[in-house]
Amino acid sequence: MQKTVTIPVQGMTCSSCVTRIEKKVSRLQGVSQVSVNLAGETATVSFQDDLIGYSAIRETIRKSGYEVPESQSRQVSVAISGMTCANCVSRIEKKTGKLTGVLSATVNLGTETGLFTFDPEQITEQDILATIIKAGYSGQITGAESVNSSKETQDQKELTNLILALVFSAPFLILMADMVVMAVRNGNHLLPHLFHTGWFQLILSLPVQFWFGRQFHLNAWHAIRQLSPDMNVLVSLGSWASFGLSLWTLLSGGTHFYFESGVLVISFVLTGKYLERRAKRKSGEAIRALLKLTPETCRVLENGVEIPVPVSAVLPGQVIRIRPGENFPIDGKILDGQSTADESLLTGESVPVEKTPGNPVYSGTVNLTGLVSVRVEKTGKDTVLSGIIRLVEQAQAGKPAAQILADRISAVFVPVVILIAGFVFLLWFSLITPGSFTPAILAMVSVLVIACPCALGLATPVSVLVASGEAALSGILFRSGSSLQSLSETTVFILDKTGTLTSGSLSVLKIDPEKGYSEAKVLQLASSLAFHSTHPVSEAVIRKAEEINMSFEPAEKVLHLTGSGLSGTVMGTEILAGRPGFAWPGIEHSVSSENPVLFVSENGVPAGSIEFSDPVRPGSSELVRFLQDRNVKVILLSGDREEVVKKVARETGIKIWSAQNSPADKAGFVKEQILKGGKVAFAGDGINDAAALSQSDTGIAMGWGSDVAIQAGDVTLLSSTPSAIIRAWEISRLTRENIRQNFWWAFLYNVIGIPAAAAGILTPWIAGTAMSLSSVSVVLNAIRLKSRIRKSA
Repeated sequence: MQKTVTIPVQGMTCSSCVTRIEKKVSRLQGVSQVSVNLAGETATVSFQDDLIGYSAIRETIRKSGYEVPESQSRQVSVAISGMTCANCVSRIEKKTGKLTGVLSATVNLGTETGLFTFDPEQITEQDILATIIKAGYSGQITGAESVNSSKETQDQKELTNLILALVFSAPFLILMADMVVMAVRNGNHLLPHLFHTGWFQLILSLPVQFWFGRQFHLNAWHAIRQLSPDMNVLVSLGSWASFGLSLWTLLSGGTHFYFESGVLVISFVLTGKYLERRAKRKSGEAIRALLKLTPETCRVLENGVEIPVPVSAVLPGQVIRIRPGENFPIDGKILDGQSTADESLLTGESVPVEKTPGNPVYSGTVNLTGLVSVRVEKTGKDTVLSGIIRLVEQAQAGKPAAQILADRISAVFVPVVILIAGFVFLLWFSLITPGSFTPAILAMVSVLVIACPCALGLATPVSVLVASGEAALSGILFRSGSSLQSLSETTVFILDKTGTLTSGSLSVLKIDPEKGYSEAKVLQLASSLAFHSTHPVSEAVIRKAEEINMSFEPAEKVLHLTGSGLSGTVMGTEILAGRPGFAWPGIEHSVSSENPVLFVSENGVPAGSIEFSDPVRPGSSELVRFLQDRNVKVILLSGDREEVVKKVARETGIKIWSAQNSPADKAGFVKEQILKGGKVAFAGDGINDAAALSQSDTGIAMGWGSDVAIQAGDVTLLSSTPSAIIRAWEISRLTRENIRQNFWWAFLYNVIGIPAAAAGILTPWIAGTAMSLSSVSVVLNAIRLKSRIRKSA
């Protein structure tokens, strides 16, 4: 469906910004027109919502370096019950996507949830829920915790219905066994004659056909009314055909009945769906583990007295006390006391982190050794842990290209199967068993039942569900299912230097003053500008000034020239600090050092330079070898001087490197590699890496890098170690393999099953059993992915 939305955009400054956004968005598949208004700070986009969603367009604008205010739209998560296959997903997405004010609709069969972005001025959450219910499903607007509670209640209801359905179906299984015995014993039955009478079988089949199977019939009716046939239509048609044939035979005075076919099809499909639901819940254990990390209560300090308070009632600015062994319930900073913290469930690193006054602590991490007082900074949905959970849920809700293709196949698959089933009936009735309804109907029913596309619809989402959750427990956040798959497809891997291959935690090695300046003066001038920056170089300068208790006047009118340096004034004096060409313009200066160097000038006069040490991170060489062993071209791309970059390349084994690159140069370099046909990944951690992260096929934001870098990245690594990239790669590879296995199984099952059913080899109840087991097997294979990921650690 064609849809047009107007998106607010902040941060545009000139026509170049307009052109950049229009180019980036217009390249998206499904976007037909883009018009950006610089004065009005808006972007009007027309797009096909079956090819791309509002959230993807908004994310593209953000990756281009601009802000899209969240206040203009809202998101609601809905727990949806009653979905059975990819057609159900497609139906809900289409119905809700057509609503005025709904900007995007993403439904996940694996998690049984829907994530809807909407304009609250045009539509409400209840309107969306009502549309879902009208489409024939049950829904509940709820948070993550109550979603799990809702699913547990649904499990109990399904189990009760399943047990009762099996009770009524059991006599038919016994009856079938008795018929086998009858054949072996030449007509001698073990069961009383009553079991073989049509009226007795009719009475047993009525509760299953009309009550326990009602969900299939009701959903089938909704699907047919909306011209979107799905699995329910196949099961319902199959069971009604068997029931109708048997009832007609009974009323006509016949003696051969097929009530068991319809009854057992419904019972076995119910069994398969129950096992599938239970297995899918097991595959989502990672999210539930994250949710359980935060305690429900904590102790707030008031006038030196500890007062137990629910965590939900704690406010920023309050002080709480945490004992050894307890989890931190909020994000904050140590106010008093010393301890160590286990942050492994956030970063994936098992080494305890020292915590002293002023150090940050994060919700869900464990206080190990000391009693500490913590000043609260962030609570609830604002904490790092909540952000991680949102990213994981976002990744699980997203649809990789493979899943989009599967959904499209499923949309036409069911109508095609119905046509095939009709053809099989005519073939049997006219050629194989001329004039005989019974074998023709049974063959048709078998085709209808075995061809359900459930396994195809589940092939991708359950694997993404498992992998994204396990990755989060390792401190790896994939922004989407697509990035989860694409990382291990990379052919060109570009690495930033500072903070990625090197520690990024610089320290001042030496200060070289120019004539007329002292080391202290050079440091003082640099500190005045560094005070206004969070760049690793600036932080190192400030640390050095604090070590010697140096006082300095913070500069005014400070300008950040990304990739070049800082400028500002102190008491009327102009100070520049950065690259030699920026800080010492027009002055030749040869730098032989292989370490980073900061140049400082005062009123255009060179004041001196500061040299820093930035050691290569442990594991950087291993990462480079890992990628090169997989025939990946590894490139080091840095804004630093040639001598520094060459040194790091030599120490890590990188053969291709480029120095003195501006942010635009980095983005251009990435684009050049993509145009050459490479599948490009870029790893960086700074603001000057944001454009390159956005330009790459897979952007990897390292560690606790800048917010801009994290927003631009497709993958965020909470750990700053290069080995985290190897871990992310392996998770991506294993996920791709698992999805591929699932698809092969789903297709192979139908390729073998449909011809076997058409040939009369499979009876309807065996077809129903096989269909259910195919879905369960796909989910179990996805659960197997969990153990493979853990073994690969």
